This record gives sequence, C-alpha cells and structure tokens, in this order.
Amino acid sequence: MRSFVAVAEANSFSMAARRLGLQQSTVSQHVQKLEEAVGRKLLERTTQKLSLTHSGLEMLEISRDILAAYERMGRRFESKQLTGTIRIGSIEDYSIEQMPRMLLQFRRLHPGVQVELKVGPMAQLQDMLTRGDIDIFVGIRRTGSQLGRLVRRESIGWYSRPGFQIDVDEPLPLVLYSAPNVMRDVTIEACEKAGRAWRETGSSPSYLGLRAAVLAGLGVMAIGESAEPKTVQLAQATNDLPRIEDVELILMQRFEGGVAKELADMVLAQKSSPRQGAIA
Repeated sequence: MRSFVAVAEANSFSMAARRLGLQQSTVSQHVQKLEEAVGRKLLERTTQKLSLTHSGLEMLEISRDILAAYERMGRRFESKQLTGTIRIGSIEDYSIEQMPRMLLQFRRLHPGVQVELKVGPMAQLQDMLTRGDIDIFVGIRRTGSQLGRLVRRESIGWYSRPGFQIDVDEPLPLVLYSAPNVMRDVTIEACEKAGRAWRETGSSPSYLGLRAAVLAGLGVMAIGESAEPKTVQLAQATNDLPRIEDVELILMQRFEGGVAKELADMVLAQKSSPRQGAIA
C-alpha cells in the first residue's frame, strides 16, 4: 500500500522508488501484488502516461486511511511522543489543496502537537518569520534564486472564466496579485518579453480576490498548479498567450530539530503534483 500510494502521488514509479528508498522493480512488484490481491487493475500504464483507474482512485482513499491508522497506532504506543506548538505559515496558493492534507496527516501522526496556521502573502510571511511570529512557512521564489529550501518546481498556467473571450487587438486584461509578488512579476515580464500589450483590470493580495475578479469576467490570471484550477471552476484560456516561466515552492524556517524538523521533512516530501487525490 505504501508503494501504491507513493506511485499515485508521484505519478511515477521511479520517483516513488526514490522517495521510499527502494528499487523501482520492487515498487512495481508491490503494486502488482496489490492488484492481484484485490483482483482489480489499479493503474493504467503506457510508455508516456501513468493514471489511476476508477478502482485505483478508490484504493488510494482506502490505502491512505489504513496507513494513517497504522501510523497512529505506532505513535500512540511509542515511549515518547512529540509535544509542543508549531506555527506554520503558507502562501494562499499552497494552502488551498496541499496544506490541509499535509497538516491533517501531521496531526494524526503527532496528536500531542498544537498546530497553528497563518496564511498570507510571501512578504508578510518573511516578516513574520523574522519577528518570530511563525516558526516555518511555505513560500515562493523565482527559478535560480537561493532563497529557502526547494520543495517543488511549479508550472504556471493562464486561466479565465468559462467562455471568456480575449480580443487580440486590445491590451491583454490582467488580474494580478498586488505588488510586491513573484507571480505578478513573472506574469508582467512574460507579456513584455512576448511584446504583448497589457492592462491591469483587477488586483488583490489574496488568491480569492483574484478568483472573484476573474469569475466576474474582468480578465485572465496566471496561477501555479498548487492552486488547483479545477477546484475553483475556472476554464483554461485557449488563446495564444505568452508562456510564463516556472516558479519554485520553498520552505523557510527559524530553527531545526524537534517538531520543526518533523513538519519540515513532511513539507519537503511534497514533491508531487497536487492534482492526485483528495483529503483523506
């Protein structure tokens, strides 16, 4: 089950094997044995694509429940459990899909730890970390920056309200994060690099504010995969729009060891796309 969940979340046998510290052939054998045990095909595999079958989606949810229960049992009977308080910050994009799932798992594993979550813009989280108001946070940086510890590279896409039409003869209507913001910078730079005229038709420091403006038909926005566009029911813009450079999710923390280390390790393990699975 651990091998199957790792493959499903990483969408790759090789990445799952590296995460588990096993040979790829061993992970493949584990998944095959699980399929034989339940008498169902769980994965559709081709040379270029790996996807879960309907039975695979059901098994993913069941497996997560079983593994979580197993971890709770182990923690409960350990001689020493982690205790204390951990204050974690997150940019809003990341907090929509992956942060709730991860914190739920962390609290199951460490019931003696009090968890406090604060969501805000990157600049605000950096200030809070410096002041000691939070212990650790997940933020964003431009590719090539040395700020923080790399969690995962994020691809960026253009999104609009369903049916929204873009007039190619008019400046591109952009809904942008308020400055200063990395996503704002890379979006504007992509337009200027492509020679595409643009105008700002909406802005907000909050992802939900951007979502409201886009759903109102004010323009298009660029967001990373962690924001999970299908959850907010936005349709991808089909027009020929400039390509935006990838960004990187990062982890920053005040100290290492104890509770902070446990949570940091869990964050750094979230290298797969957030599109697989749901809160379990």
